[in-house]
Amino acid sequence: SLAFTGDAHLASGDVKGNLRLWNVSELETTSQKLTHRGKPIIGLSDCGGNVFGGILSHGRDGRILEWEYGKSGELTEIGEVCSGLAEGFCKFDVYSTEGNNRFSYLAAAESERSTSIGIYAGAGGQVASLNQREKSWGMCTALQFHDENNLVSGHEDGQLRLWDLRVGSAVSEESVTDDPIFCLARHPVDETFVCGGASSDIVSFKIAPHEFTRLQSATLRNQGVSQLCFRRDGRILLVACWDGSVRIFGTKSGKDGQLRALASLRYHEAMVHSCAAQRVTGLFASSGDDRRIALWDVYADKTLKA
Repeated sequence: SLAFTGDAHLASGDVKGNLRLWNVSELETTSQKLTHRGKPIIGLSDCGGNVFGGILSHGRDGRILEWEYGKSGELTEIGEVCSGLAEGFCKFDVYSTEGNNRFSYLAAAESERSTSIGIYAGAGGQVASLNQREKSWGMCTALQFHDENNLVSGHEDGQLRLWDLRVGSAVSEESVTDDPIFCLARHPVDETFVCGGASSDIVSFKIAPHEFTRLQSATLRNQGVSQLCFRRDGRILLVACWDGSVRIFGTKSGKDGQLRALASLRYHEAMVHSCAAQRVTGLFASSGDDRRIALWDVYADKTLKA
């Protein structure tokens, strides 16, 4: 798993529970910690924190831990955010309100079969538990906040579901595919969404006000998408693929989820599991089963580098 944090660092987590912090400009690690009881790290996120930065790590030991680092880049564990989570492969998601240096809410799959979703406050403690109405919904396999009151979930039955956190229940659902949905991403400008998974399709959609509207789909050459991420301005979408490629799509704000294939990047020699976007420079990172991390400068927007 990967996550850019602060202005100059990239965090990575591997299948043996090693959490590393990298100085991007110098291409070297500043800190390494063996954590999550040696279990795989399935998710990472920047979470603000002190003047330099903070990280959340999600492991298959069912815990999410919070870390901070100082000027030297040395990681220090602050503590446990939550525990007793599902030990599957559904990554957590965080939502931060404007002006908040720390995350406001966190969502993560709970229970052995990932059939419920826990909502946790950045200030501490669980504030809600979202339970599925039907067993046939299957496992929750992807999460993405829409806003502070609404959460989108993807499931192994190929359905998208919208949860209203104020009432604690699903208020809408949409069938996207017959295959599991493994990843979701929200466009940072026009707030449309994209999803991908075990099929060869990437689907864009919007929510207004409590109804899903499917916008467009793009078909990949091979099946399988691990993760999706947008550049800060929303004009570039990075797709981590099972076939070892990193696919690039162009998107345009206000164009109703338009997806235009631009390039297929080849570097990894095995499945690509993770991708992340740097908020300041517009750099992308990707990692895969080949134990490599790649940094990409894709269609650089000069305004991002100023």
